[in-house]
Amino acid sequence: MDGMEAKFFALADELGVRDRVTITGYVRGDDELSAIFSQVDVFCYDFKEGLTSRRGSVLTAALSGKPVVVNAPFEADALAHHGMFKRLISTEMIRLVPTDADIHSLAAAVLAAKAEVPAAFDVKAEIETLWTAIIAGL
Repeated sequence: MDGMEAKFFALADELGVRDRVTITGYVRGDDELSAIFSQVDVFCYDFKEGLTSRRGSVLTAALSGKPVVVNAPFEADALAHHGMFKRLISTEMIRLVPTDADIHSLAAAVLAAKAEVPAAFDVKAEIETLWTAIIAGL
């Protein structure tokens, strides 16, 4: 309704990257999601409120093995209780930019993430470790 998508695609056309970008919304199935993820170099989220533990899409993107650039949490300890987010941040699968980062800072972080090969990350082992910790806590 606000014309933002049209503006986005106009800028993508102007920059010559229209065939390399998409706006995602509801994805219908695993095959479509897998196809989208296979084409992504770096995921980028711009959350004005910063990263919160409710952002399952950020976890999903990072667990796909592709780096994620996202605004830091508004509160420094917002993710202190969330072992998987902390682990993904420590391995730089999730790369934090300042909460109030501008578009230039986000773009620079995306380019840096694309240029660097992410460290090996064993998703299955990390999830097993997380569940072991949850069960021990119960």
